[in-house]
Amino acid sequence: MHPFLAWLGAAAVGLTAWALSLPAPFVLGALAGTVGLVPTLGIVVGGLPALLLAAGLQGWRDAVIIVAVVVALQVLEA
Repeated sequence: MHPFLAWLGAAAVGLTAWALSLPAPFVLGALAGTVGLVPTLGIVVGGLPALLLAAGLQGWRDAVIIVAVVVALQVLEA
């Protein structure tokens, strides 16, 4: 993945986590961006902690929003 797309992934996941009031949105975004540097499935694996927190703490609606952001980033990468 191009470093700019990794930065974009970090910002998108972090801002989405912040908008959904998840704990530690900066850490979730940084994790997604760092793991997003791995080609093909990096952003999906990096988005899993945000997805699990959203599903566990706030329900399926917020989990679907995180999935939509991660899928959009995956499509952008391809």
